[in-house]
Amino acid sequence: GRNDTGVPDFYTAQDVIDNLDNNNVLTHLRNGFVALSNNLVLEMEDVTEEGKKRSLSPMVVTDIACPAGLTYAPEDAYCLNFKCTFDGESMTDEQVAAFSDKLKYSINEAGSLYDAIKTYHSDTLITGVGSPGKGIAYLDEEEPPAVLPPAYTGQLELDITGTVIDYSSFDYSGLLDGRTSGMPDFYNAQKISDNLDSNDVLSHLIKGFGSLSNQLLDELEDVTEEGKKRGLRTKKRELQSLLPVEVTDVVCPADLAYAPKDAYCLNFKLTIDTDSMTDEQVAAFSEKLKWAVDEAGLLYDNVKKEYPETLITGLGNPGKGIDYLDLDEDTNDVANDVSSVESSENEATEDDTGLSTAAIIFIILAVVVIPVAVVAMYSRYRKVENDARLERVREYQDKGDIEAQNGSAVPISILAVPADDDDDSVWSDDRINRKGSEDEIRAEVEKLIKETNAPKNADEMLASYSGREDELLKNLRKMRAMQNTAEQKASNRAEVVALVEATNAPKSADELLASYEGREDELIKNLRKMKAKLDGVDVIRAEVATLVKETNAPKSADEMLASYAGREEDLLQNLRKMKAKQQDADDKAAALAAVRVEVESLVEETNSPKSADELLSSYVGREDQLVKNLQRMKLKMSKEDDDKAAIKAEITALVEATNPGKSAEDMLAAYVGKEEELLKNLQKMKAKQDRASAKQAEAPAAPAAVAPAALAPAAVNGTEDSIRKEITSLVESTKPGKSAEDLLAAYEGREEELITHLKKLQSSANKSEIV
Repeated sequence: GRNDTGVPDFYTAQDVIDNLDNNNVLTHLRNGFVALSNNLVLEMEDVTEEGKKRSLSPMVVTDIACPAGLTYAPEDAYCLNFKCTFDGESMTDEQVAAFSDKLKYSINEAGSLYDAIKTYHSDTLITGVGSPGKGIAYLDEEEPPAVLPPAYTGQLELDITGTVIDYSSFDYSGLLDGRTSGMPDFYNAQKISDNLDSNDVLSHLIKGFGSLSNQLLDELEDVTEEGKKRGLRTKKRELQSLLPVEVTDVVCPADLAYAPKDAYCLNFKLTIDTDSMTDEQVAAFSEKLKWAVDEAGLLYDNVKKEYPETLITGLGNPGKGIDYLDLDEDTNDVANDVSSVESSENEATEDDTGLSTAAIIFIILAVVVIPVAVVAMYSRYRKVENDARLERVREYQDKGDIEAQNGSAVPISILAVPADDDDDSVWSDDRINRKGSEDEIRAEVEKLIKETNAPKNADEMLASYSGREDELLKNLRKMRAMQNTAEQKASNRAEVVALVEATNAPKSADELLASYEGREDELIKNLRKMKAKLDGVDVIRAEVATLVKETNAPKSADEMLASYAGREEDLLQNLRKMKAKQQDADDKAAALAAVRVEVESLVEETNSPKSADELLSSYVGREDQLVKNLQRMKLKMSKEDDDKAAIKAEITALVEATNPGKSAEDMLAAYVGKEEELLKNLQKMKAKQDRASAKQAEAPAAPAAVAPAALAPAAVNGTEDSIRKEITSLVESTKPGKSAEDLLAAYEGREEELITHLKKLQSSANKSEIV
């Protein structure tokens, strides 16, 4: 109550209204509010252009005491209240309600109005807006950072409770006692996962969730540092990757807005890949999602907004949906019918048709009084029925509260949830109200007593529950379920303790179990993922150490792992690439060395005019082609050598057969490069000698005297032997380049012409070769 504690001068509500000293507080608030509301309306796709044009009435400013819980002012200090009124006639009631919820959240929870004001007017006198809102922290304390979900491993997991059953449409109180009569048909988790009959439940949920998460990401960007714009929107939306949704059947938890406790519900497990988001973004996004789904019921609103005919009747915990306690719908309908009938009565009464009074009375009795009486009776009947139904619900809830205080479990018949519509479903009347034979009941009782280690035997219990055997079976089943639950909890705890120790989790096993109470399976799953990831890191470390050694990297394995902390897989991939490159280079070097050895050998064998180094330099990158060419050359030379050897052998044989006067070696030396020509001449000589021998063999033993004319050549030149001798002598003296035998073979029958040429050659100074 003291004002002498250094309180600075400030502007009251009236000063703000009068804009005293041009404080512009009202202008700044109005501008920020208009900018924020415009952004929110733009996100509402179904709002018409007319609806987007809102008329903001003058604001009313009053002095008030600060409420508790503000971030920028202590309780009961001096604050202002700004009453904003705008015209929403062009919007539907649903649009107005949605817009109002968005405004309240943006101003009070997200602090977006304060951010907008500071963005447009950084020098504003406004130091805080909203409740709790946002502003200059009066305690000058840093806002505690958002906390990551326990056992977060790079993927944000969100369990969303929901249902596709409208519990306000039937009497569900019997269901709580294990009876399913009157329960409508519905889709269980398996049918929803399979999209049986194109129910599209999963599609509606995913699209509604996508729309909601984008809205929240937008708001998350709006509360970043002052002056930051919404440039991160695209990036953040790209980072948000929704993995396949898992759907399971569960019992409804307590306090849901749309389903009674222990009734039939669904759990939608959504997993979002957030590897590229910072921990702060993930934590803030997670908290906003949980609030929007469970507290504000925005996910249900989004689904219903985009899919009015969806089968989903509720989402979130406590969430939002069709109120299962709203039992007065039929009564209201009846009341409406009564009102319409009364209206008809008035119209009938006022109708001036000229009918007689008796006729009018009869009409009133027939048309009005009797139906009203029937409707009134039906209305009373429905009211009594609904009251009885509510009473049964209250009894069940009170019973559940008592059992919870005594540590009792919920009925086992409601714990199991159907996956199909087969006869084994626990929702089947035949299973819940089991009416088997006495032998079957006894057999199951004995089995349950043995499994639960009950203090009494089957006979004693059956005697105590005579006529109530179903109740006995139900209690024994409940006892077995409780024992199994205890054993499972012990097993879960042991595994959690081991996993916490193995993963070096930041929280103890007790803290994690407390945070995940009722969701131990989810905790174990997360810890297993964390352990698998850590085990994978150990394997990566070992391979990195090996690769660093094999590649002779310039840094040690520890230094590289420190540089790539959190990105060990990238490091491993880079080292593998380096190893592959080095291996490829080594393979190429080895292959080139083998090629060099082969090229050097081929160069030597083919007597190539260029060296191996010169050839390899000319064929860089085409070493295989070089080897191929040299191999061809070698093959060709080998074939030529074989041909020359064959020719030489045949020449040698012909020289021995024809005895030309020179040895085979001398003749080959004289015919170097012309071996085929030599072979041809020798073959002709051999043929000539063979013909001469044949003629000589055919000549008669005692030849007749030759006529003088026939012997003329012999008389002139002497005998054949003398001609041969003369030619041989002339050949030796003239050296014409061919042997006497060659010349005789060439000049067969023209020996005199040969002698004439040889004599000319002998007398010639140049000793020309005979043509």
